[in-house]
Amino acid sequence: MSAAPGLAILGAGGRVGSLLRGSGAVRGASWFSRRGGGGAQAWDLLADTRPPQGLRGAGVMICLVGAAPGAELSEDCRLALAAVRAAAAAGIGHVLIASSIAVYGARGAPWREDAALRPRNAYGRAKVHMEAALLDHAARGGPQICLLRLGNVVGADAISAAIAGGQTITLDRCRDGGSPLRSVIGPVTLARVLLALATRAGSGAGLPPVLNLAQPGPVEMAALCAAAGRDFVWRVGAPPPLPLAALDTGALQMLVPVPAADPAALMAEWRAAGGPV
Repeated sequence: MSAAPGLAILGAGGRVGSLLRGSGAVRGASWFSRRGGGGAQAWDLLADTRPPQGLRGAGVMICLVGAAPGAELSEDCRLALAAVRAAAAAGIGHVLIASSIAVYGARGAPWREDAALRPRNAYGRAKVHMEAALLDHAARGGPQICLLRLGNVVGADAISAAIAGGQTITLDRCRDGGSPLRSVIGPVTLARVLLALATRAGSGAGLPPVLNLAQPGPVEMAALCAAAGRDFVWRVGAPPPLPLAALDTGALQMLVPVPAADPAALMAEWRAAGGPV
């Protein structure tokens, strides 16, 4: 499908990275992961601070790396800073770094990029810390940074894990009797958007320092289950969840046209990227 010469992608072995590779929507990029394999070059960011040879010649880096399972969440910040330093050493001018919708909090959705950051959990606080460290680092020079606040990636979230594993899907019931609404994005759409943003950055057009990344229109979690052909049960005794966690995608739409989220299309994208649905 699309070629991506001069693009380096870190985190090829993670859940999101694996989906992007499976989507077939990005060809020609150089992929890197901690252990390597499957066409990705092995590179442990924290153990080897020297950029690998395969990184040289790239003009744009996409960093999808995150803390390993069981590691301290503060590792997110160390990994991201290591990626930016490696990009600078390799002469890469632009770095797109995955952050999360979790930085925002509980009120004010759909959130614009200038919304106050009031994360509700340790994961969100770790991402806020990472973002602040990266923006501070960028203010002192080096590659231009764009922080991508991702919504749920279908195929890489908790519901997808339950679907793929054939497990019982458990949802929290909102006060209105429905299931939570969340901003989501399919893996094929994500790959195409990342490629478009990287191409824009590499052309010199530039990107904002922070950008929400999801498909327009939040999706009800029960609708995703229905699209996958799976039943679910309500979690017993759980407090009502946040009914809406949604990103305002107006800034993204000005740069890259993104289709509205549709549960059936999202599941089709997961299937196309190697998912079981």
